[in-house]
Amino acid sequence: MPWKPRNLELAEVRKFSNEYELERGAIAMKKKGWLSLSFVLLSLAAGQTLWGAPFAFITNYNSNTVSVINTATNVVLGFIPVGLQPVGVAVDPAGRRIYVTNQGSNTVSVIDRAFLGVQGSPIPVGVSPAGVAVNPAGTRVYVANQGSSSVSVIDTATGAVIGPSIPVGLNPVGIAVNPSGRKVYVANQGSSSVSVIDTATGAVIGPPIPVGLRPSGVAVNPAGTRIYVTNQGSNNLSVIDAETEQVIAIPSVGIGPVGVAVNPAGTRIYIANQGSSNLSILDAATNFLIGPPIPVGLNPVGVSVNPSGTRVYVANFNSNSVSAFDLETGTLTNLATGGANPYAFGVFITPVNTSLLGIYRNGEWFFDSDANGRWSGCGADGCFGPFGGVDGDLPVAGDWDGTGTSKIGVYRQGFWYVDINNNGTWEGCDIPESDGCSGLFGGLPKDLPVAGDWTGDGRSKIGVYRQGRWLLDLNGNGLWDGCEQLDPDVCLGPFGGQEMDIPVAGDWTGDGFAKIGVYRQGIWYLDLNGNGVWDGCGAAVGLDACLGPFGGHPQDIPVVGDWKREGISRIGVYRGGIWYLDMDGNGTWGGCATGGPDACLGPFGSVPGDLPVVR
Repeated sequence: MPWKPRNLELAEVRKFSNEYELERGAIAMKKKGWLSLSFVLLSLAAGQTLWGAPFAFITNYNSNTVSVINTATNVVLGFIPVGLQPVGVAVDPAGRRIYVTNQGSNTVSVIDRAFLGVQGSPIPVGVSPAGVAVNPAGTRVYVANQGSSSVSVIDTATGAVIGPSIPVGLNPVGIAVNPSGRKVYVANQGSSSVSVIDTATGAVIGPPIPVGLRPSGVAVNPAGTRIYVTNQGSNNLSVIDAETEQVIAIPSVGIGPVGVAVNPAGTRIYIANQGSSNLSILDAATNFLIGPPIPVGLNPVGVSVNPSGTRVYVANFNSNSVSAFDLETGTLTNLATGGANPYAFGVFITPVNTSLLGIYRNGEWFFDSDANGRWSGCGADGCFGPFGGVDGDLPVAGDWDGTGTSKIGVYRQGFWYVDINNNGTWEGCDIPESDGCSGLFGGLPKDLPVAGDWTGDGRSKIGVYRQGRWLLDLNGNGLWDGCEQLDPDVCLGPFGGQEMDIPVAGDWTGDGFAKIGVYRQGIWYLDLNGNGVWDGCGAAVGLDACLGPFGGHPQDIPVVGDWKREGISRIGVYRGGIWYLDMDGNGTWGGCATGGPDACLGPFGSVPGDLPVVR
């Protein structure tokens, strides 16, 4: 039985000031706090991670790897081995799959964002694949085969190429899909043209659009009205009207432009100039350059914008670095990728991620990895474990080590076991860079575990709810250190306390701090002002929130998640395999029929004893 914590003494539990407190200093652990919490990803193995900050996936052409960067912290987390000479990158709209073209292997590798590892075997495509793009529905991947002058189409459900490849112009490089999903645009470097593919028929429509010399990168604005093509041989950018498919402007940029990206608002275009080692910025309204070009690293290729539109990331081929340019401050940070010749040709930054639905079942974990809201089997969805399984274990999830991803764990009578190495399987907490054990934190019969980023530092911390009182591990060491005036932890409340109350936690206001709340038979009481005490709910500024009715069925279990990728937690309930989510954020059930504001998902779960998990 590997779950028994090692080198732990039993903690004394005593009653103090009519509240149960955990005796300080009653635990001796191998290391203070979490075991193996010094986890550093030097090589990303296939392991279950979850959602958090947007990540940048940088292909390293001569290392045959992909570097992973947490764009919230600009920290390189590690590397994922892929095929030979990786070039192109495309992130699916849900941010759950990353597709990488391996030019030296004639394949596409699929990286699972939930695993931070390659999923399945490489997919054979045409000769020397370069650019890659995913349609808005996430069902098709389009690959520009530079060596065979064709486009391969991959069915994301099966992970296989469908139909024969589509002939286009000579040496296609860049590729992009219109936001409508109806058309694909392909930059033919050898033909100095752009081919347009009808996705319904899978065939090229109309004559190719003439552009400049050696067109390379392609990007489409969010409205789908403009197509931007870099012309590497003529040092300019072709701006194409998507309706007429005619070039309407040809602004000059730097020398040898390759990558191109559009900000989320569609107002700025960013061009990586490989020959002049700088970044040009174009005003989309006027098609004029804004200011002088910004120096970056040597010979930049790929460029992407973060989801908030506040930073631009440029992959510098001959500097082995990525330049992160802060658009608000005008500062440039160069990050060593750790790989040789970063390329990152395409859309390489994941979107702000929505929460992932999951089920804990007697030590096994099932997650909706394909994000379709229903169980699709262990191929499309994620199945992990064993992790837990002891009678009475309660599932928890959080970003325990601040890497930007949420990981699984279980709470067991005051002890916490968390999957620090992200592989979804319990491996013990006495092995370096493996899993984590902590406690005693909690342990009384009615204690319920809670987890959240109580301090806003990007790292989830543990806590327990005890009949209206909240004991939170504010210093994040995984141990109860008391909550007196000079003590590092905190006791909140009274907040809740009725017999049927169920604790919840979430970032109700979007300020980056987790706050407490309780669910009470369909009504939700949320600590909107974050002071940890119930202040009532009403129109007055600074009070708390009462939401509902949302739920109320005897079988309902409350769930909380960022359902719309807005950075704000919303409520929901799990009921026998069906998930009812407050998509419009008004805190009241509005129905999920066609045109209804809320969502009904499932079936996902439904086995008696299943417990919902949101990550």
